[in-house]
Amino acid sequence: MNLETTITIFATGTSEGVKKEWDERGRGRKARPASTTTRTTKEKAAVDEFLKEIEKQGYDKSKTTIVYKAPVDSNFGVQPIAVSHNNTGIIEFHPDVWLEHAQNMPIGGVVAHELEHLKFKAFADDHNMNQENLMGLAKDDGVTGYSEECWRQVYSHEAGIALGVHETLAEMARLQSDTGKLPGTAQWKDLYKRVNDYYAQHH
Repeated sequence: MNLETTITIFATGTSEGVKKEWDERGRGRKARPASTTTRTTKEKAAVDEFLKEIEKQGYDKSKTTIVYKAPVDSNFGVQPIAVSHNNTGIIEFHPDVWLEHAQNMPIGGVVAHELEHLKFKAFADDHNMNQENLMGLAKDDGVTGYSEECWRQVYSHEAGIALGVHETLAEMARLQSDTGKLPGTAQWKDLYKRVNDYYAQHH
């Protein structure tokens, strides 16, 4: 999968939002109400699979919403297929965008990616995150072209460090879901384990 396709899947938020801190992380838009109309059989099947994955991965289905014709993300110029809202815990899925751009990407991995954002938000809220030390993680990031692109934006001051850390952890979760193997260097795997252990103990 090329970088453009991956960015289509996960680029979210607003250009203002990604420059803010952990609690907003570029997810400043309010969650929209769920659509009451499933327009095609394929879209209905995608929604059903999304909700099954939400339950399978231990998340509350009431904290999801389905949105059609998602707006273009201002950071990357594409429509995302999913968005997690850190302020509300809502995971938003865009089945029409998934069908058009990313049917070869398992929905389970999409859910894992978005859920990891919420896990890291909970972890960061309860820990003294030293952003100077976290910058050192960038040199070891190579899990996907998308996460590397996010760190490029951090270093060019187009986004805050939260974007790089969030998206790398989320991509690790997606790849682990898709392949059964956790990518990343030792320090990234250590942070990933700490985040997920914390979330499992407190939620």
